[in-house]
Amino acid sequence: VVKRSAEFVRHNLTTCKIDLTGPDTADVRTYWMVITDVGPDHSGVYVDKFRKEDGEWLIAHRKVRTDWFAANSHFGGGR
Repeated sequence: VVKRSAEFVRHNLTTCKIDLTGPDTADVRTYWMVITDVGPDHSGVYVDKFRKEDGEWLIAHRKVRTDWFAANSHFGGGR
């Protein structure tokens, strides 16, 4: 089976939940979804740990979890 490439891809960030765990640390969950020419293609969540360095909030660690793929997804093969 030959998979065609997406004609367009839009990565959208949605709800974000921030829990301050200290004066310079935070746990953050950001939900995302990807739209392609097939419509909603796949979605999931970023699970991040942030830390503040020199007054800037930086991502110290990121785990990417994909929760759903469309049956005709360009990226997941309908998993």
